[in-house]
Amino acid sequence: MSRSSVQRIVVGLFLVTACRDRSQHREPTESSGQPARGERMLAEAKACAAEPPPLDHCLAACELHHSNSCARAGDATRDRAEALALYRRGCDGGSGLGCEAAGELDKARFYLRVHCEQKHAPSCLALGRMFAEGRGGPADPAAAATFLHQACQLGDRAACGEAGSK
Repeated sequence: MSRSSVQRIVVGLFLVTACRDRSQHREPTESSGQPARGERMLAEAKACAAEPPPLDHCLAACELHHSNSCARAGDATRDRAEALALYRRGCDGGSGLGCEAAGELDKARFYLRVHCEQKHAPSCLALGRMFAEGRGGPADPAAAATFLHQACQLGDRAACGEAGSK
């Protein structure tokens, strides 16, 4: 038997086992007396939207993969390191709020760039200012102008004024 045949058999057995294990996993349903995962996430996210954000509900929604709730949990905690971790988790999950907050808190150009690429004008503006002022790394007037111009194109009037002066 050739090596590639053995590899195909091993992969096939793995997939059969994984599918069988997955088919035995069941999310809670209303009939089991527990709300389904998606319903729990939405309920916790709704509670997290309160002002000020309640940390317990935001953390619960974050654990259920609601990325904006991770960002809101970062707003609610008083621990800077925990806030940064929550903002990054939110950003990694697709939350523009998380990317923006992580970028501002950590002055991490990477997180602002991710959010700017998602067409979020305030993140493009913040990133442009960081490049212009040399925060979070060396100053780069050309990059600053690019990001300020992008923020302007996305509708941020403050960026339009700053882009014109660069």
